[in-house]
Amino acid sequence: MADEEKKITIAMTGSCFDDALDHITDILKAQTGPAGIDACREKLRLVHGICLNPAGEPYSHAWAEEDGDCWLIGFVGEAKIAGLAPRADFYEKLMVQESTAYTLNEVWEHNRRTGHYGPWEDRYWDLCKDVIAGEKPKSALHNQP
Repeated sequence: MADEEKKITIAMTGSCFDDALDHITDILKAQTGPAGIDACREKLRLVHGICLNPAGEPYSHAWAEEDGDCWLIGFVGEAKIAGLAPRADFYEKLMVQESTAYTLNEVWEHNRRTGHYGPWEDRYWDLCKDVIAGEKPKSALHNQP
């Protein structure tokens, strides 16, 4: 008898801009030596985008991409998890309409200039400003490893 496919519901955290950058930082911290960090610089991207919810309404979202896969960060019950999904599946499921991928150097530059994790472009900010009380996020700066 074939195993039934189990579906797991992953709830969004509501802090995807922070979560995505924090996850990239965690990946970098796990590297040993400059060669590992340099390899990460080549394969990691922070992505800000516009997705559609099930009702077809746009919202801003952020995620990390690594070697063609997307990191999905969310809650399963009360546990916060991070898992990889193939880029095509991720983009289809979240109905990604447009996106901007940032290199790690661009991420550090935007983070230092603005003092927050994003979004850094008005078209993304406009879709999330009501959620965060109309003010740009005040998250602490990350330091470049």
